[in-house]
Amino acid sequence: MSDKTEKSKKLKKIIQQQKKQPQQQKKQPEQQKKQVGQGPDEIEDIRIPINLKFLESVNDLLLIANSRISWRPNELIPAGMILKDLEGMIGHYNQQLEQKNNEDKEE
Repeated sequence: MSDKTEKSKKLKKIIQQQKKQPQQQKKQPEQQKKQVGQGPDEIEDIRIPINLKFLESVNDLLLIANSRISWRPNELIPAGMILKDLEGMIGHYNQQLEQKNNEDKEE
């Protein structure tokens, strides 16, 4: 099997696990009510599955755009933080995929 096929299967497993997490939270409605009832200005922590290739593409696009844009000084820190967060997420999930690939090869 090719690496891309293995990686896509691993990503599907990760996404399925993330989808199961909200089902587990439904068993605890009191905690959800507390989180939702915090106030209209509070931002909820909403998690959605995103294709890793999409995140990599967004990161690459931002890096290209970064070299062509004249940022205002007050925009530099937020733009840098977003790029850093994207790179961290991509690195984290790539590392997880590599670990699972190594575990599968050992078995």
